[in-house]
Amino acid sequence: MYKQLVKYGLKQNCKFTVTEWEPEEDECDVFKSTSYNEIIENIEGVDECQLFVYDDTGEYLATFHVIPCNGYEESISDYTITEWTNAAEAEGVC
Repeated sequence: MYKQLVKYGLKQNCKFTVTEWEPEEDECDVFKSTSYNEIIENIEGVDECQLFVYDDTGEYLATFHVIPCNGYEESISDYTITEWTNAAEAEGVC
């Protein structure tokens, strides 16, 4: 599901930040990226992560808890409820 979600967001000119679920420091693996490959590579490089979504102006839209090793259909374990996530859910991407 997370790959569909990233594609959905990028089509809307969204930016994504990826952080480990329990980072040792306040670090981001990817900060407001629009590179599909960079985003996916960093999601798949950890056991769990938070995926933050921003619009094209950098305004926050949503947060997703992603566990890539859960299997593709179960990889998004939780997310914030916002207008953006409601629209994404209606499209079947989360």
